[in-house]
Amino acid sequence: MSLSRKLTAIALGAGLCAPLSPVHAQQSAQSRTAETTDAQVFAKLCFQCHEAGSVAMHSFGFDPLGGRELFNYYGAHLGSGVGTAAGVKLARPNRQVICLVGDGSFVFGPTALWNMARLELPVITVVYNNHAYGGPHNRVVDKVAGGRMIQTGQFVHDYLGNPDMNMAWIAKGFGVEAEVAESPDQFKAALARARRATVDGKPYLIDVQVARNGVGWAAQPWTPPIHIARERTKKV
Repeated sequence: MSLSRKLTAIALGAGLCAPLSPVHAQQSAQSRTAETTDAQVFAKLCFQCHEAGSVAMHSFGFDPLGGRELFNYYGAHLGSGVGTAAGVKLARPNRQVICLVGDGSFVFGPTALWNMARLELPVITVVYNNHAYGGPHNRVVDKVAGGRMIQTGQFVHDYLGNPDMNMAWIAKGFGVEAEVAESPDQFKAALARARRATVDGKPYLIDVQVARNGVGWAAQPWTPPIHIARERTKKV
């Protein structure tokens, strides 16, 4: 299976949901692994930096002897993925470098996008964006199943929406071209544009909308009813 196809498959495997039909994280990864054309470059000379802790680990046809290498993060620290990918590209300029990172991890350390833009590091960054900290959510479900958050459905620590963060806008603020993909087909097309950008020597980011999966997620997750502006006695 080609690189672009595998990424799309992983994105689709994560599960589609209305109204945006977001890609599944699994499917997103497979789609990226499958069809970004130039199959020889993607399949044989690809260096993948993976920092998406709540997404099942994928080897993406890991084959260091054949040319495809995988750099995974260790220690459960967040925010290292984008910087790691920039460093790998500096060390291996003639290899296709793809960064896979969850949205929660991404917002801890997106500043290396600026380095990519300034140093002309043609890295493809794919953000699995489910607008949530999936890991902390699932750990609460697993460890304190009888707790108040489970009983009420009011999780205070995991939802990253309301308002949603637009990772493509963040990337553009650092000087990196980017777009949002809301379906497998959009993601597949975005991968082709990302590939063309890297051929031209430019980094590219794709903000892939993926479904939240697991126990306890509401269609519209609860957020704490805190509205400081409404509590003011002065309009300052």
